[in-house]
Amino acid sequence: QLLGISRTLVSDIRAVQHQAVTSRQKCWIDLDADHGGYSVWMAVSNDVGRLFRQVRFPASVRFGSALGVKGPPSNPAEITEQDGITFRDNRVVFIPNGGLATGGGAIYLTDDPAGKGTKAITVTVLGHARLYSWIGGEWR
Repeated sequence: QLLGISRTLVSDIRAVQHQAVTSRQKCWIDLDADHGGYSVWMAVSNDVGRLFRQVRFPASVRFGSALGVKGPPSNPAEITEQDGITFRDNRVVFIPNGGLATGGGAIYLTDDPAGKGTKAITVTVLGHARLYSWIGGEWR
């Protein structure tokens, strides 16, 4: 389930980026750590959005990582965000040029308290999304 949810989120991130470029409007994803899921929003005009879809995680999947998992994948150090989301206000916002208005960040998902099932999704300021897996004490 973790791999499927992670891939779906990466796909939605890429779709939101594409929609921002083609519609020439801001589009965003709100990440909901409290309820375990996210919402995809498409701008109608001037930061007014229309809910496009909501995704709720299965009970076994949550934002965050287990003890011992270090991030971000590009420069592993201790993960500082307790909810596993480094984006400001837990929102990934794409602007019409395809880049991020919120700056780059990472999203961590896990289904395993031991950390073996932890995934990371990074998004650069230019909008490139990548999925990593924590395997054997390192990101791959």
